[in-house]
Amino acid sequence: MPQEYQPSGALGSAGLKVPLGWFCAISLPMALDGWVDGVFGNYIGVGFLSLLLAVLVSGAAAGFLARWSHCRSPAFLVKAGLVVVTLGYGVNWAVFLSNQPELGDHRVLTFLLNPMNAYTGLAHMLTTEGYAWFGWTPPAALRVIAWLLEFLVWLGLGGLWAGRNALNRKFYSEKRQCFAISEEPTLFLSLSEDKDYREALMQGEFLDGKLEVVRVGPEFPASFAVCVQRCREYSTEAAVHLALRLNQGGKVKQQDVSPLYLLDAMGEKALDKIARQAEWVGKEDTKR
Repeated sequence: MPQEYQPSGALGSAGLKVPLGWFCAISLPMALDGWVDGVFGNYIGVGFLSLLLAVLVSGAAAGFLARWSHCRSPAFLVKAGLVVVTLGYGVNWAVFLSNQPELGDHRVLTFLLNPMNAYTGLAHMLTTEGYAWFGWTPPAALRVIAWLLEFLVWLGLGGLWAGRNALNRKFYSEKRQCFAISEEPTLFLSLSEDKDYREALMQGEFLDGKLEVVRVGPEFPASFAVCVQRCREYSTEAAVHLALRLNQGGKVKQQDVSPLYLLDAMGEKALDKIARQAEWVGKEDTKR
């Protein structure tokens, strides 16, 4: 059986670079979300869009910083993410409160650096009649529930999801001290109604040369794409996984469906053998 790749857990130089860089990256979209909620009203569509933007920025920042710092520890990234997005939510609230005229002419730093000001602002938002959702003033308990739900969504997506996916299917060569580069898929395998066959494929059994597979072309409506990652300067250091590839009218969608497996010499030979097979065109194309 092929060996599934697991990150080593080493931090590289991620100690302070990742948390600080991550916090700086998310602060701007979270501040934008707080400003939108404070100026244009609360919990309107544009507010959700700005929060979604913050989630996307958080995911992109986590992936970039992990590669930049050579971090190979998913656990560290998750923990750092949870702390960073919690602080980012504080920035969100500080900007939101600074845009409430009833609280006076306070700067953002006033709420960030003085807990009493933040407490006063929160207490005001719990009781003020000016706080409304689409023209309706919710009771204090419902406001707290809504804020907690918003925070949990942000914590789950911006912190937990972003941290867990930063190294998802990212191969790092410990020997060469580098992340691999994803190659454009050129090898595609046929889907089958046989459940056992599909499971064997996704478990990487095609890499040991014992599983009989059917090669198809890139124009096939649905197939498994063989996705290879190699170190730029050391092609023998590589890993591979499968992705479900859908080709609908020239529009290609691809979704990863298998773990990442180390590609050894036997696996290279198996892929080379498959690549030399003739492509199966299918019954419909054969009739034409």
